[in-house]
Amino acid sequence: MMRVGGGKKNEKKSCSFKKLYNSDGIVCIISYFSDYAIFCCIQSFIGRNSRQAMMNNVSHQSEHLRTILSIHYQYLNEIAEEMAKEEDLLS
Repeated sequence: MMRVGGGKKNEKKSCSFKKLYNSDGIVCIISYFSDYAIFCCIQSFIGRNSRQAMMNNVSHQSEHLRTILSIHYQYLNEIAEEMAKEEDLLS
């Protein structure tokens, strides 16, 4: 009589399949964690660069605003001086 399933030969195939399956799982898990680490590094790099770019933009905008306000202040000051030269200011 023959056994169904092939006996020890089938067990060896099953064992080698389990080893292959386990090694593929380990490789998959290692690649997942390495991809996650790369993602985290890239994300922090982009975050630092974004913050630096935003700080530079805000600094330039602040300087521009100070310049514009200074120009407006000078313009209004000149108007006030011209108005002060007129004699009947409150009449």
